Amino acid sequence: MHFKFVVSLATLLLAVAVASKNLYYDFDIKYINGSEFNGVFKKKILTVNGLFPGPPIEAMVGDWLHVTVRNNIQDGQNTSIHWVQNKFII
Repeated sequence: MHFKFVVSLATLLLAVAVASKNLYYDFDIKYINGSEFNGVFKKKILTVNGLFPGPPIEAMVGDWLHVTVRNNIQDGQNTSIHWVQNKFII
């Protein structure tokens, strides 16, 4: 029984290692005039790649994410990204 468990675990780990991918994302953080976005809002909107909300990141367990973030906020503010982990089982 112990041998079967070790072999199964080793097989699972190998499958995850082989299936993992390197995923690359480039994020350009900047304000746009709200009226440019939807023609209604007059305030500035903070966007990622011109999108609000920002673009989705799609990855599988074991994947490596490489994210380049460019802070192009015009008034010199610092920025940070709040990463939220969502788990979806399909």
